[in-house]
Amino acid sequence: MRIINLALHPEDNSPVPSGKSGPWLKWAYGMWLFLALAVSVKMLITPELHTVFPKFAARAINWWSGLPLYVEYEGLGRFPYSPTFAISLTPFAFLGNCFGAISWSWMNIAVYIWGLQRLIRDVLPGEWPPDRRAAFLMLAMIGAIRGVWNAQSNILIIGLIMGGGSALIRKRWWMAAFLLAGPVYLKVWPIVVPLLISALWPRMFAWRFLVAMGVGAVIPFLTQPFDTVLQQYHNWFALLVEISPVVVCSYRDVWTVSNLLDAPINIYAYSVIQLLTALMALGWCLWLQQSTQSLRWLLTSALAIGAAWMMIFVPAVEYNTYVVLAPMVTWGLLTAFEERQWRGLISVAYAMTMILGAGAVERVLINFSPAALAMLPVGSLLFVIWLILFLRNRRNVCFERSELCN
Repeated sequence: MRIINLALHPEDNSPVPSGKSGPWLKWAYGMWLFLALAVSVKMLITPELHTVFPKFAARAINWWSGLPLYVEYEGLGRFPYSPTFAISLTPFAFLGNCFGAISWSWMNIAVYIWGLQRLIRDVLPGEWPPDRRAAFLMLAMIGAIRGVWNAQSNILIIGLIMGGGSALIRKRWWMAAFLLAGPVYLKVWPIVVPLLISALWPRMFAWRFLVAMGVGAVIPFLTQPFDTVLQQYHNWFALLVEISPVVVCSYRDVWTVSNLLDAPINIYAYSVIQLLTALMALGWCLWLQQSTQSLRWLLTSALAIGAAWMMIFVPAVEYNTYVVLAPMVTWGLLTAFEERQWRGLISVAYAMTMILGAGAVERVLINFSPAALAMLPVGSLLFVIWLILFLRNRRNVCFERSELCN
């Protein structure tokens, strides 16, 4: 608990000599290293158990063999990812299910930690002494463990998004465009974040993002005949349309939870809810752009509201997906305790999304009440409420004005 107390009350921290990272930061990196080593041992012993990597690798090999990607092969299930993603898996696929999975997991962890560091350095407001950075790295790790363990791509997605946010602050528009386009080719729903940023900075970002998306779409045509790639794209879009209204017991977005709790929402009504809430999120960010003089606060808020909206309203959100919210809800927790505002609310939001919504914990809680299925989206909603209440008190604080806010 000392590391959390030190981070939440930085005025109590003793100064860290220049050039030294502090003991708690070393502990944070050590915990991540331990996780990476544990995953490696697990992959060496059981490379095909509790992991999605063999399914990824098989589709990369299918691509180069000219086989359809979007056929449900026995033992592999469906592949709802883009042809570009399948091609990007090629180096890992040819290393085999064991060493390929280890390399894939280490890369994902590295990108996630890199993104967290860039988020601290360039995006998140406030001072970040070593002990607070350590707490951030440790608390943001909790929601990532299960996804890392089964080799899912969600920590790669949020790592690239955080890197894109850093590039925006540093006015590296092309880098931001390509970093934010990458997650869209892993899973389509991360497009919410670059669309939101495009609305905030249309002249500087939107057209670059379109170019980056175009480059990603062209890559498959460089590797297979035109007609073959066109058919693969057609099959991919057809699969996405087919699976979007499907209710799966592991999904935890509002629509699937409502169905699992026998209070279904009409799919068309839900689409209207998605649209209206997306417009509300956009309107709030545009209003905030006119109300704050801090680019860091604006971008932090946009990333936070975008992540929360995706967790609540995007189809096919599972517990493993909630790592996308982990950096922002962790920032909220640390910030709320430091500034002593709405600490109970954000603590409940963090607990529900990062701890209580975990599969093993949730299964126990469901025995007491089926409503436990709703913890993840409700926790995300509580985070949104905290964010709005917190920023309402911050919008008139004067910061230096960035050129990007003009």
